[in-house]
Amino acid sequence: MVLALVGIAFALALVAGAPVVGWLGGALFKRLDLYGAILAGSILVGVLWYLPIVGWLVPLVVLPWGLGAWMATWRAQ
Repeated sequence: MVLALVGIAFALALVAGAPVVGWLGGALFKRLDLYGAILAGSILVGVLWYLPIVGWLVPLVVLPWGLGAWMATWRAQ
């Protein structure tokens, strides 16, 4: 049971940041399509994650914001 819950948490963490990094990549690089924006945003978030002072804040901001975006999308349908 514990392994299943850990697996669910890892899967959520993997997809939760997609709306945030897509928005961030699209906001910074206007000429990119969806996949390019997600790639650029992922690289930017990854670089920020490695900064010593800011790095621990990145998952605390990106994951809840991304989960909120997914939940808002499901609610709107």
